[in-house]
Amino acid sequence: IENYNNTNGHCVRCGTLCEPRLSTQWFVKMADLAKPAIDVVKSGEIKFHPKRLEKVYMNWMENIKDWCISRQLWSGHRIPAYRCEDCGEWTAIDDETKFECKHCHGTNLVQEEDALDTWFSSALWPFSTLGYPEKTQDLEYFYPTDLMITGYDIIFFWVARMIFSGLKFTGKVPFKDVLFNGIVRDSQGRKMSKNLGNGVDPLEVIEKHGADSLRYALVSGTSVGQDTRYSEDKVVAASNYINKIWNATNYVLANTSNMNVQPLEKCELDMFDKWILSECNKTVKKYTALMDRFDIGLASNIVHDFAWTKFCDYYIEISKVALKSENEAKRVATQNVLVHVLTCILKMMHPVIPFATEEMYLALPVHNESIMTSQFPKHTKKHEFSAEVQLVEEVIDVIRLIINARSENRIPDNKKLKNAVLVADEYFEVLQSAKHVIEKLCLIENVDVEKEYQNEKATKIISKICKISINFRENVDSEAEMARLTAQIEKQQQEIERSQKMLSNPNFVAKAPQALVEAEKQKLEKNIEVLNTLKTELQNYLS
Repeated sequence: IENYNNTNGHCVRCGTLCEPRLSTQWFVKMADLAKPAIDVVKSGEIKFHPKRLEKVYMNWMENIKDWCISRQLWSGHRIPAYRCEDCGEWTAIDDETKFECKHCHGTNLVQEEDALDTWFSSALWPFSTLGYPEKTQDLEYFYPTDLMITGYDIIFFWVARMIFSGLKFTGKVPFKDVLFNGIVRDSQGRKMSKNLGNGVDPLEVIEKHGADSLRYALVSGTSVGQDTRYSEDKVVAASNYINKIWNATNYVLANTSNMNVQPLEKCELDMFDKWILSECNKTVKKYTALMDRFDIGLASNIVHDFAWTKFCDYYIEISKVALKSENEAKRVATQNVLVHVLTCILKMMHPVIPFATEEMYLALPVHNESIMTSQFPKHTKKHEFSAEVQLVEEVIDVIRLIINARSENRIPDNKKLKNAVLVADEYFEVLQSAKHVIEKLCLIENVDVEKEYQNEKATKIISKICKISINFRENVDSEAEMARLTAQIEKQQQEIERSQKMLSNPNFVAKAPQALVEAEKQKLEKNIEVLNTLKTELQNYLS
């Protein structure tokens, strides 16, 4: 917007005398518009997220240039300026009921053919959509809004112009916070373009994987203001995550039909119930703190980790034992905990995964008309059970050790072990109460908890709270295992002989790069270590 008066009617670029097409009252100094827009950001009345992008904003605003808002475009808002065919003067008309020349009062007017700059029209968006200049209820209620989300590449094109336009026309800032998202790039980090042919049609992705999967894939793992890379693998992973929660919801629904809904405070909660409630409570606290600072990517990730591992992989499997219990109070407690935790998960997922979570939420035994109108979960001290969390974490560590031992001893995932013995003293009662859960998750027919036990043939595993004894030889085909070990020993010996031959060759040691020689020495040491382990395992079968 050029100040016609201060240039004495001359173009600020070429110096040519300009025709005064519009009244000089239409011209405004950009510096006058920029100053209040700078002040509201410096004072913190408007906050940028991430804050570092304030430098980009300030650099542009403090070095502001004149802005010509007319464009020779075939579409856009027409400039409300009219030339009088009778006297040749220009008139600005904002009231169509007074359609006349302000100079000669004639009505033979022709509107300016130029359109307003697209960014000028866009700058009016925060208040023009709410009825401005009329003092509407929407304008009163919604302006200024709380949060503006946009790309960092249009800070000066749009954000800055919305700020100074809002201040100029309404006297108020248009928003309180601005969250800048990054650019979605291809899997190689390149900007998507028609020339490169690396663009992605979102409608095709949605048709194949669903809108929720695409939304989560674009948000997950991102940082505030940082670019993100698109890959179909991320969308597939997101789809698998949503499917996992969908299956978990089906499980909860199948086991909570006609449930006795009770406040959790009145339920007989065991240590596993208190553990999942405490972990859910902790996740809500972390999630809320992250969302308050607009770290949506990390917030989504912590919900994913809690929902996938602690709820689905552990608590749902644990609940299968409780739901088969003859203790009615225990079943009721488990049902209510399942519904409570799943509801919290769905509400935390909802901002990024709106469609699937709405459908799952409405299927729950207890729900509002919509997940959007329900109360968001809040952290509460009533669900802080630090002692139970510590105990269950130790039990889960025992479960992990047994599962790892099964894998190391090549026990098929679908094969039950006959017996395992847990030797404990201080944690005897804890393990005794958790034995059925350990049997279920570790696929063991019977787990005995003892204070003393000794079996020379059993594999010994040490955890923080107990010693685990399992005789894996009773659960494997000894002849097949010895044949496998013998073949591996022969292969390992051949590899050792090859390395020894290379390292005994003076030419190799003298002429080969030192890094290559060192790597070969390390490989030899590793292979000897593996060979000794294999021989020990084979000896155990022969003894």
